[in-house]
This record gives sequence, C-alpha cells and structure tokens, in this order.
Amino acid sequence: MLELKEEIAQALKIDNFDKIKIYRGRGCEHCNQTGYLGRTAIYEVLMMDETIRTAILEKGRSDDIKRTAMQHGMVTLRQDGWRKVIQGVTTPEEVMNVTVKEEYPDIVKNLAVKATQPSVAVFTNKSPASPGRPVTSEILAAKNEYDQRIYPRVLEKLNIRFQFMKKDPNDSNFLIADGVEHSSHTRDISAGGVTFGCGYVVPLGTILNVKIQLNEGERSIDCLARVCRVEEDAASGMFNIAVYYLDISSADRVKINQFAKLKLENK
Repeated sequence: MLELKEEIAQALKIDNFDKIKIYRGRGCEHCNQTGYLGRTAIYEVLMMDETIRTAILEKGRSDDIKRTAMQHGMVTLRQDGWRKVIQGVTTPEEVMNVTVKEEYPDIVKNLAVKATQPSVAVFTNKSPASPGRPVTSEILAAKNEYDQRIYPRVLEKLNIRFQFMKKDPNDSNFLIADGVEHSSHTRDISAGGVTFGCGYVVPLGTILNVKIQLNEGERSIDCLARVCRVEEDAASGMFNIAVYYLDISSADRVKINQFAKLKLENK
C-alpha cells in the first residue's frame, strides 16, 4: 500500500502521500456484495498545439510525442485513474488492470473501469530526463560564424524548438537537457546560426539543443547551439535570442545555406 501511495503522490504531484486515502466499497445487495456498481471512464486526450503538430508532421516516435504532451500538461490514462481513486470513484486495482506504468499509448484513448459506490488533484508532470548528448572540447570551442556573417542571412519565420542543456554531473563528456522543450519562431536564419523570439532573457553562453524545421513535413535540423547575443524587442516585449551552431553536420549546414540563398533570390 505504501508503494502504491508513493506512485499516486508522484503522478499527481501530492507532496505528502499520507494525505492520500484509498476507498473501497463495502458491498451491498445492490452491487451483489462486490463493492462496485456501474462503470466510469478514464481519459487521455492530446490537445493539439504548434509543438505537438510539428512533432507529428515529422513522424516522431509516439513516446516522444507523449513526453512532449505531458510537458505541456496532458493528463495520462493512469493519472486520470489515480484522480478517480483518491476521489473514491474507483479502486487502485481497477486502474492498474487497464493501464500500465509509464505507458506511451495512442493519441486519444477512452477506457472504462468499474466504479465504486462510496467520492482533483492538479497535474503538473515532471518530464523524464532526456538522454545524454556526447560533446567534445572541439565542439564547445566552435567559432561564432553567425555574427561574422560568413553565410547569407534571411529574415524568415520558421518553427524552432529548444531545450536548455547542462553538463551531466556523472560524465562531463555528455550534456543533458532539462527535460522541457520550448517552442518559438525564428526571426532570421543562416548556415552560421539563428535568431528566435523568447519571452525571457537567456544568459549569454547558454548551450541549447535546437530543432529547426525548414520545410513542413521534413526532418528538422537538430544540433547544439550557444547563445551569443540577446536583444530586447521593444515593439513586441519579447527578446531576440541569437545562437550559433556548435555541432551541426556539414549536410545540414549546406541545407540551411541553400535554403537561405533560395529565399533571398525569391524576395
């Protein structure tokens, strides 16, 4: 029972699992002494936003899409089930019978569990840690080719996602993400770097994992980048965050360069 309460507390972000009460029906003639009467539904609904839409168009893994959705506040089947458990609507056994721990199901599911006769925690999920990304001293020492304007730069609004990276405390040869993926739009882009809008200041030197979608339906450019400039945009109240690429592949650099040249030619 202690382990069960710990799982419920973790899933629903309850600070003290001693506050959790588990209800069970006593049984009567109406329920044939089972303690259950009727059924109730538990739900998992994925609300579409720009980040989820982009991940789906890129044909991302279902578990990655679910993880992103949870970061944006989606309540999973199991978590909805736990809500009904602490409300006294059903029992833990019924929830465990139709859900699994850390599952990554389809976008929308609707399952039924038996309801007890006897009845919401607010959910803010802590996302799973992202896997480490190998990094070398050469990568970290990459030159800022963005501010040097080595490559043509084009003003273009593109979807960009980013995560804050930090050194893995267990292995300095890896960087790990904070587990939260932010989404925004670019202001301009070149094969040396990119500028995007952000609602807050990002410190200079911060390393980000950026994913830039040049064309809808195509694989995103995925690389590490370092913040080299932060400028306030008085008109929008946002901040323009400029970053230069650290470990971008040669193929992706060429792809961005060709994209920028084509856009400039058509302007």
